Amino acid sequence: MNSMYKETVKSRSVAWLAALMAILMIACSDTQQVEQELPLGTPVTAHFRLATANSGVTTRAEAENMKSWVVIITNKADGAVENVFTKDNVGNLTEDVVANFTTQVTTGTKRIYSFANITLEELIAAIGTAEPIAGDPIATIKSIANIEAAIRTATFLPKGNNWTSANNTKGIPMSNWQDLENKSDGKTYTLYVCRMIAKVEFKLKNETGQDITVKNVTISDITSNESPVMLMPKTSVTAERDIKQSINLPMASDDASVSVETTEVKALKEDGTDAITLSADATTPTSVTVYVNESQVQSDYGLFRLTLTIDRGTGEEEELRYALLSDENSNWTWIARNDHRIIPITIDDYKLDLVPVDFPPIGVYPASVKEDEEGTFTCTFYAGGEFYLAPVVTRYSAGVPLTIDVFKAWNGTGADAQATGAATGEIHIGEERGAGAMVYGTSEVNHLRYADLTGYEKMVIEGTPGVQLRVLMNRLVNEGQVADGNLTEVNVTIDADGKAEVSFSGMEFVHLNAIKTNWGSPAGTITKISLVKPYSWNITSFTTPETTPAGDSNNTTAIYATPLSWNGKDLVLTGEFNNGVTGEAYHELTVTVNKGNGVTQTLLGRIWVKLAGGSN
Repeated sequence: MNSMYKETVKSRSVAWLAALMAILMIACSDTQQVEQELPLGTPVTAHFRLATANSGVTTRAEAENMKSWVVIITNKADGAVENVFTKDNVGNLTEDVVANFTTQVTTGTKRIYSFANITLEELIAAIGTAEPIAGDPIATIKSIANIEAAIRTATFLPKGNNWTSANNTKGIPMSNWQDLENKSDGKTYTLYVCRMIAKVEFKLKNETGQDITVKNVTISDITSNESPVMLMPKTSVTAERDIKQSINLPMASDDASVSVETTEVKALKEDGTDAITLSADATTPTSVTVYVNESQVQSDYGLFRLTLTIDRGTGEEEELRYALLSDENSNWTWIARNDHRIIPITIDDYKLDLVPVDFPPIGVYPASVKEDEEGTFTCTFYAGGEFYLAPVVTRYSAGVPLTIDVFKAWNGTGADAQATGAATGEIHIGEERGAGAMVYGTSEVNHLRYADLTGYEKMVIEGTPGVQLRVLMNRLVNEGQVADGNLTEVNVTIDADGKAEVSFSGMEFVHLNAIKTNWGSPAGTITKISLVKPYSWNITSFTTPETTPAGDSNNTTAIYATPLSWNGKDLVLTGEFNNGVTGEAYHELTVTVNKGNGVTQTLLGRIWVKLAGGSN
């Protein structure tokens, strides 16, 4: 009985297994049928989703979103237009995917052109090869015989400089092209669009030791709003974060400039209503953002130039000039569409000057250098022969102010000590102090309570002339002793100019425990304590353009027997004039200032060198 039951169960199990296998085989057969590659030209259903290419940031401004879209589906083989889809007034869509649609297409390789914030009428005008069919822009697009050539050679005016939602409610124009292999029915494809303009973000930091008002930030050599760019990006965007583009200006190539109209773009309003105040004690940079057209440097000196217009609180405007360099390509010569370029700028008091050295005969005027409001140096020589131009970088700032918030508690006294938290301390600036009084720190001069000033070159103390000060540093124990050869106490007296300096030269670390007036000091007031970092500088490039800048017709090389040059080593430019020949030549000088801790700043000098007759 048991044997018969087991045989029956076994038979039923085999039957069920056979049935299950049959079901699975049918399911696999159906799956294979869905995935089966169909003959070329077979009508099938395709699903599409439209998305924006990521510009490298997590949040976007309203203007960077899609507000309308157009999709043109073509057969790559013959360029024939199969379908055109468009939708206007889709609102301020903030999602990456803003459109989903389904359509009938044929199998084969499709070249698909996608656009956002560009109307069909604007596309037809840009392509310019079709006679518009009244009231039917879709039919007009379909009537174009070779739409591939028409679209890929078309140009467009994105007018992206200083783009805002207020001055253009349609949103930033976007475009892209993609090749898709459509071989089966029911597939879903993602189409991407790429913004036709770029975003430049300046991150401004103030290290001058005083509040500064930034009146404007100006970047040069940007493609003007009246100069077109190509309608399509240089390369197809095939993924959301496929954000790297090369410039695609008319007849452009990656290694050759093109002749386009350029302009300068100001990030702030010229009337000063949105000027920015950078406080001296700010710890985080302030961002200023501006949209620009995709651009390639057109000027002979081959760099984008940046000018900051600032006011140091005097009511007078001052211009700071920079050359834009990047780690990617040394000389930053282009800005591509959809780029989000972040440019950190530290404002301090480094200034480039030129000192001329020549050897004129008796009775001839000596050489002179004059810097105009545009920051161009005009170097005038009155006699032929050999001459020199010596660049000099100076820093006018007294440094950053010493504050009590850097006075902390520490777990040790050496260079590797770590802060454990805030410490209670005193600072008396602007208050009269008598003999033996506290100015900074704590009266007990605790060796584990100090401000770490390591990395600074010196401290400048300003106040009443004659005040005597005790600067107590690097204490190993309370009441102190010599620490590894570093002095624990420096005594200084404020001089007749109201200043006293404490040098930190040669110190492995600088831990300021306290500042007190000396026991024999007259009463007086400390008005300011500043910390100054060391700096060094070197010439990083020097160029003599082959042609003069626009508007200047003087020959740039004929006046030299030996052109002005830099040997790559000495901090001096040398040249030699032909005797008896007058004229002028233009040069570009780039100097890099090393501000310590791996931080550098690039200064730009534009130089006219002139030989003119004259005697005294």
